[in-house]
This record gives sequence, structure tokens and C-alpha cells, in this order.
Amino acid sequence: MEKIGKIEKNCFLFFKCKVKYKQVITKKMDQERKTIMVGLKTIPGGYGPILDNYNAKRPKGSQTIREAGVCEGGFEIPLDPEVLAQHIKNGRRLTPNEKVRQLRWNEGALVSMGYQALTQEETLLLYSALCHALGQNNVSLVKYRSF
Repeated sequence: MEKIGKIEKNCFLFFKCKVKYKQVITKKMDQERKTIMVGLKTIPGGYGPILDNYNAKRPKGSQTIREAGVCEGGFEIPLDPEVLAQHIKNGRRLTPNEKVRQLRWNEGALVSMGYQALTQEETLLLYSALCHALGQNNVSLVKYRSF
């Protein structure tokens, strides 16, 4: 798999990076679809440290991330209440999987499995939280492939 490239070790939390590093990551994600790959079989310490880091750094007013309640495991973020209300107003009934943006584990990668994926900003923040909790050497952004 193709890695986007190395970011300085002291720069793995993209919020604290110089603007140019964030611009490089964002530009490369715009060019082609990316996903997060984790090189560990298990998550030492569980989801807690990842969720805490993400939720502490998420933009004000945005939804919190949580562990996905699916057998594959992964992460999910509830849709904004306004979006859910619009679906209800339009008479659309949503399944539990349609009420969240999500990434599920598949062969060490976090993929959407055909459901609504996290936004680019959310993916970068999750990448940052995973790097913080698991170590930058164990996490990478890779070219998306069909799993």
C-alpha cells in the first residue's frame, strides 16, 4: 500500500502542526481517496484513549465519536440532529447504520463498508488521535482500495 508520506515525529497531532503540513495532508486526501491503516492486531488500552483524544480536540458544536456497535468494530459519529430532523420531515425512516457516519475495521484498515464515511476533517482528526494513542509508526494514511 502507498503511504502519503512521513510527517515530522513531533508533528503527528495535525492541530499543532504548521499550517503547511495540514495543507499537504488535505491536498493529498483531496487528490485521491484515503483511509487509515493500523499495523497492530489489537488496540492496547482499548478505544478509550483514542475516543478521549478525538473528543477533546473535535471542533466545538460537532458530534462526539464513539466505538461503533458492530461486530467488526470501528468508529462512528451520529449525524447532526438537523440532518436527522430533515430525514424525518421528508418521511424517510433511517436504519441504525444510516443514522451515523462510520468507519469499520477490515484487514487493519478503517473503511466505510458502503455506509456514509467520516468527513475528511473527521478522518484527519481520527488519524491524529490514533497516532497519539498507538504511536505514529503504527498508523498511516493509505490509498483507498476496495476491501
